[in-house]
This record gives sequence, structure tokens and C-alpha cells, in this order.
Amino acid sequence: MVKTATTTQLAWRTQTYLRTVLPGLVGYPRPLPDEWQRGLPHYLTDLFDLFVLPVADQDIIVAAATAVRSVVDTQKMILRLLALGPRVLYAIDRVSGPQRQRLMDAGIEFVVPDSQFYAPSLGLILREKFASAPAPTAGLSPSAQALLITMILHSGKDFVQASQVARELGYAPITATRAVRELEATGLIQTKKQDRANLIALVHDRQAAWEQAKPLMRNPIVRVEYPRAGAIQDVEHRLTVAGLSALSEATMLGHPHRRDWAISQAEWTSLPRDVMASDDAMDARDAVEIWAYPPTLGTDAQMVDPLSLILTLDDSKDERIELALKELEEKLWQ
Repeated sequence: MVKTATTTQLAWRTQTYLRTVLPGLVGYPRPLPDEWQRGLPHYLTDLFDLFVLPVADQDIIVAAATAVRSVVDTQKMILRLLALGPRVLYAIDRVSGPQRQRLMDAGIEFVVPDSQFYAPSLGLILREKFASAPAPTAGLSPSAQALLITMILHSGKDFVQASQVARELGYAPITATRAVRELEATGLIQTKKQDRANLIALVHDRQAAWEQAKPLMRNPIVRVEYPRAGAIQDVEHRLTVAGLSALSEATMLGHPHRRDWAISQAEWTSLPRDVMASDDAMDARDAVEIWAYPPTLGTDAQMVDPLSLILTLDDSKDERIELALKELEEKLWQ
């Protein structure tokens, strides 16, 4: 079987899609090295277009296929590829619900560009695209929320270049465009053209924008990990103080017994494996929150931004935490 433009295009679409969900951490695909190719049976290189894709400072193999084969056959082929060393991401044009479940049950990591992905080893959770853009009532996407919080904290009603804000957040232009359209649809921001630049600004003042947006905001925490004692000492500079630890530093709340940290899920995948190994939550000295967007949107690079912090703790029933959150929010609008 001769390599086709279809499979090559699929590999590039996979790279483009991953760049939108892992901004700044995905490189460009390159052909599988000859020494790896020579160690593979011919049927593998016939059935897949194999590429190496740098993701978060590590190489993964993208196995681009034009059709979904049986899970048993696919699993056997993926195992042969895994023997080369790097992780393997199975790229396909489409997958049905039952096929998707069988792939997950078999532990096969896969991606359908612009639609679905399942790659736990890369810190990616299952996602399915049902529409071109989420309805405002469904809540803001992570990129739109990060963009809006950045505007509330920094620019307010002053017009700024959308591309510049997106670059600071590490988002690709296409992600920024979708986020701006999403926010414009909610009536939270306004846009205008200046020369060739797209400018954006809040419609209301910062406090009013926050109050209007808060019902659409989501808790940015994807999950929480509990590293073993001492495991994070060498990577603390890549973590951001979060949770009750951050709230105690910003308010009169007492310091918690456990240290809370935050990191984006994109950054989390690049940490050493010994850091990512979880301990028992009851005994852990550190808790690391994995966020859907960068936790450093505020002016303090060492601490999560105050608005996202509020969102992570807003469902607390502890009266002391509720009072501290109220204190924090009041300080923002003074």
C-alpha cells in the first residue's frame, strides 16, 4: 500500500488539533526514523502512515489510519509500535460510539481530529464535539474563560489586541478566534477593527462583567493529584500556589496543613513521571490541581489568579472559607 495524501493530511490535522488543546507544547510531525522503520513488519507501515510528533518535550508516534479496524488487530499493532519506546496515538477520521468504547477498554489512546481524543498518558481526557460552538448556557470553554478572566483582571473596557492576549495565554490563533466569537455571543465583550488588528474590550466595567459572567464560569480544576512526599521539590518553580494555600496568603484565613498547587494539564504532562505518581490523599503533604487553562492569569506569577481561585472554592460550605472568599472578592473591586 502506497502512502496517500489522506493519511498524511490526517497526521497534520492531528498535530493542528493537539496544538489547540496543548498550546505551545506541540511541535511539527516528522517521518518515523529509518532505524525504527526497519524494525517493523511491512504490514504495519502499509496499514498506517507513521509520524513522530513532539508533545511536551517528548516524542510520540502518531499512527494515522484511514479506516477503523478491529480492536483486537489494532491493539496488536499498537503493541508492536509501543515496543519502539515512545507512546503511540492512534489517529482516525471517525469512530462510532461502540468502537470508541472498545478502544478505551483495550487501553488504546486515540484521536479523531477536531472531534474526540482519549490519551490519559498525555493528560488528555475524553472529549466529544457535538456542535461548532457551545451555547452560552452550557458554560464557557476553558480558552474563552481564560481570555475573559484576563480581560477582567487587566484591560477592562480598554480595547486590546485579541492576538496579543492570546499569545500571552499560549493559545493558537484559531483557538483565540473561537474564544472571541464565543464571548461576543454572550454579550460580555465587544469587538472592533483597527487597521488589520482585531480589538476586544469588556462591555461593562470589571465588577459588572464578573457578576454577569460568573454563572457561565466553570471550575478550572480537571482533577487533583497527590504526589509522594518530597516528589515536587525539584519542580516547585513550575507550580503555582492554589486552593486554600493561596486563599490563606491573600486573606486572614489560617494556613492549611497541606500545600495546594496548580498547573495546567498541558504542563502536567511534561513533569517527570515520579512527580506524577500519586500518593494516598489522606497522607499527602501536597495536592496538585490540574487545570484546564493556565493558572497564572493574574499579576502574581507565584499564585493563581483571584477570580479562578474563587471558582475553585465557590462550592465550599465552610463558613470561614466563605468569609475569606468574600474578603478576597471585595479587595478586587476597591
